[in-house]
Amino acid sequence: MRFLGYIIVLILVIIDLGVIFNFTLPKVGNLSKVYQNAKLKESEYNLYVNLEKKITEINLTAEKLKNYQKRAEELIPTEYRPEEYLVLLPNLFQDSFVNINSFSFGPVQGGVNISLNVSGSWSAINDFLLKIQNSRRILDVKNLSISGQGDSLNMSLSILSPTFK
Repeated sequence: MRFLGYIIVLILVIIDLGVIFNFTLPKVGNLSKVYQNAKLKESEYNLYVNLEKKITEINLTAEKLKNYQKRAEELIPTEYRPEEYLVLLPNLFQDSFVNINSFSFGPVQGGVNISLNVSGSWSAINDFLLKIQNSRRILDVKNLSISGQGDSLNMSLSILSPTFK
């Protein structure tokens, strides 16, 4: 009888082991799939984070390019806008101590032609030429003539303010 009890216990243990393996082995197999899915999600997340960083960099670069374009437009405009020259020319004359005899400006091929006729002392004319040289707007002196003697000089000047198209 005792032997029969051992056999029954052994059969029950075998059945329990079969049940345990039957339920747990598929789940252990699923763990590798869960791990692979987790790795895939982690890779997707890292790609998303890197993409967000790149988008932020691109937006910053686009903002910088807009600022560069604006500054370039100040140096070489893309079109003729007379109102800008009505501001530019008085700024050149300001604090230069030259007398303005005449000035005119108008569009020509490649930019805007500015014609000036001023008078003053040598130092005033020199200061005025330095203001032209240091202007934010690119100004290309095409013709320059200075006449007079002593401390009273006349200067005629033709300047091209290029435009970019």
